[in-house]
Amino acid sequence: MQDVVFREYQENDAHAVSQFLRKIFAEMGWTEEPSDHIDEPKDYFYTPGGFLIVGEDKKVIVATAGIIPLTSTDVLLKRFYLEPAYRGQGYAQQLFTYVYDQLKKKNYHTIYLDVNITNPRGIRFYEKLGFEKCDVKPNPIWSESIHPNGHIFYRKSI
Repeated sequence: MQDVVFREYQENDAHAVSQFLRKIFAEMGWTEEPSDHIDEPKDYFYTPGGFLIVGEDKKVIVATAGIIPLTSTDVLLKRFYLEPAYRGQGYAQQLFTYVYDQLKKKNYHTIYLDVNITNPRGIRFYEKLGFEKCDVKPNPIWSESIHPNGHIFYRKSI
C-alpha cells in the first residue's frame, strides 16, 4: 500500500494539479470546458471559505478534492478524484474523511455534489457514504446545476 499524505493545495502545486486533472478528464472521456478551471485551481477553489486538498505520494499528486462555498452553511464538493492505481484501497474514504473534518471545523452544514452519469463507481461511492439524491436550484457558481443533463445531484449533512 502506498503512503498518501493529504494536505492543502499550495501555489507550487498548480502545474501538477492541472496535469492530474487533465489525466482524469481524459480517462473519463470528458471534454474540458472553460468552466472547469483546470489551469487555475486556486482561482476556482479559493473564494472565501473554499479550499483544495491534494493527496501526495512521494511528491506526486495522486488525488484532489475541492470545496466551493454555495452559502454560509452549504458547500459544493468538486474535483474529488484519485489516480486509478490508488482506487479500491481506502484512499477515497480517507480523503473524504479529511475533507469532511475540515468542513466540520468550519461549521458548514451540508455538502452538495454532482456525479456524471457515466461514473458508476463514483455514484456507488457517494451513496455508500450516505449521500442522498436531491434536486438543486440553478446556481451561477455551479455550472452543472444550470445545465444538469448527464448529472446526478447529491447532498449530505455534516
